[in-house]
Amino acid sequence: MYKEHPVTILKYSIKSLWLLIFPLLRGLQSIQLDVAVFYHWIQGVWFDLLVLGAILLAGYLRWRFTSFSLDEHEFSCTSGILLRRRTVIPTQCLAVVAVEQPAYLRPLFAFRIQFNTRAGSVKSPDLKLLIRRSDYRLIKQHLRVPRLTNDKLHRYLPRWWNIVLFSILFSSSLSGVIYAATFFFQSGRTLERMLETSLTQQIGNMTAEVTQEVSGTLSPYIRYIDTVPPVIISIGILLIGAWLLSFLSNILRYIGFRYEQNHAYVHIRTGLFTRRRYLICRRLIHYVDLRQNLLMKLCRVMSITLSCAGYGYAKSELPVLIPFVTEANLTRFAESILPIRLHKQNQYRPPKRAVLQYLWRGLLLAAAEPLLIRTLVELMPSIRGFLHFFLLMLEIPTVWYLLIKLTALLTTGITLSDGQLRLRYCRGFGFHTVITDSTGIVEVRVRISPLQRLNKRCDLFLYLKDERAHAHRIDGIFQTDAEDFLRRLGESEQENL
Repeated sequence: MYKEHPVTILKYSIKSLWLLIFPLLRGLQSIQLDVAVFYHWIQGVWFDLLVLGAILLAGYLRWRFTSFSLDEHEFSCTSGILLRRRTVIPTQCLAVVAVEQPAYLRPLFAFRIQFNTRAGSVKSPDLKLLIRRSDYRLIKQHLRVPRLTNDKLHRYLPRWWNIVLFSILFSSSLSGVIYAATFFFQSGRTLERMLETSLTQQIGNMTAEVTQEVSGTLSPYIRYIDTVPPVIISIGILLIGAWLLSFLSNILRYIGFRYEQNHAYVHIRTGLFTRRRYLICRRLIHYVDLRQNLLMKLCRVMSITLSCAGYGYAKSELPVLIPFVTEANLTRFAESILPIRLHKQNQYRPPKRAVLQYLWRGLLLAAAEPLLIRTLVELMPSIRGFLHFFLLMLEIPTVWYLLIKLTALLTTGITLSDGQLRLRYCRGFGFHTVITDSTGIVEVRVRISPLQRLNKRCDLFLYLKDERAHAHRIDGIFQTDAEDFLRRLGESEQENL
């Protein structure tokens, strides 16, 4: 039996910090700066030390009664003081073993390790421990991870500019931040007349000093910077600053990214200050997802992600396999995970006559926005200039949305060949190409609306092996194509039995 790292005592003790409320309540009496009261407080210090000792004792007991053991077949952990709990995980069921070492744990030679399987909660690991470096090496030995050699080894080390481009494209929607910041900056002159209230004046006074230097720096580049209220400048800077923070966070998270793999495992290493290691069992990978936005699609580049239990489910984390790759190099990297033997053309795809199904929302918005602005101009003619500018800002994302949906109509489809499945579709403002085995489908739903019944078309909702259980939606294909796809899918499953 092995113990966690002794620093775990402090982690467990923190959960009992609520007990410090009693020393704090007693210490409030000494705030009066009365010598007699302060002397009385000093005499009772033993009570504060007793509470602090109880907190540390509770942490020590939790650490003392938590232990783990491992062998070639299973990993087990026992915890609890009065009620004992034992968790057993067979090694063959481990989908992802994640190891994390923040900078402050490095001098202590401590590692956080997480064990993830296809069971349990989606957002939390099945087992999480803080262990010594020697125990970490022992766990790797017992897991019998094959040593990666140059024979039949796939290795990928992205260049620094790949990481920068990936961070720019996936950092809290760059286009949305630029759009919002532009709106606030350029509409400031009109908003200054609209927002002449005491509240905004107070906010403007509070932010004027902060934005003075920024305004002086940006004045050569922004023509009307002097006419923009300080509150508007502050909002714009706040939006841009939030994106920069997300961008730097992604840079620090994915710098040094590399992956190596053999026939059984995928090793992913990433991080600068917080080093992360992932050991992914290839047998338990659900599917590969090639992600793109419209700009990436036009430039023929993409990001390759994985769906596997325990990988990429943490906050601000993406299940990345390759951050940035061109279509020309796609086969060389992706076929090592799931061999790509599919035709480039879709076997089943929506006809061009389904254009209204893809565009009707965008067309409705494009038509409704001018009518809305015209009505507002008649009601509030004094802000006519601002409303016209507001209409322009509304139409920009609407036109962009129409372009995305038009591209989705031309690219959406299904391909099933040699037991391998490819789904190409659009969700929101992003494009996805999902590749998996035909056995990866757990449920297929067919939806036919009244209008589609007349056009003999339908929508397919495919659910794959995935803990998040969201649908991969293919809109507007012919009902005969859907029936043929389901028939071939059934035949493929029979061959795999």
